[in-house]
Amino acid sequence: MFTNTHNDHLQLEVVRAILRQRPELRRDLVVIATDGGHIILRGLVPTLEDCREVEALVKRVPNVTEVFCHLAIRSRKTQTQEMHSHV
Repeated sequence: MFTNTHNDHLQLEVVRAILRQRPELRRDLVVIATDGGHIILRGLVPTLEDCREVEALVKRVPNVTEVFCHLAIRSRKTQTQEMHSHV
């Protein structure tokens, strides 16, 4: 049976794994651990490949049974968009 303490520990292990492999994402991701070893990922990543990499990384953490990946790709502003945002 999973408890809140177990969820907290699993969440911490997932965050540590992400920080070891992808420390540059530390401010861009939110990790939520729920009952049954389920992990919910939210936030922004630079590319689709980064999204896949983070999801695969989390799946390798012991006791993670399922990953719900709700990561968005950070949009890159074009030069025209940047010029309009400064006007």
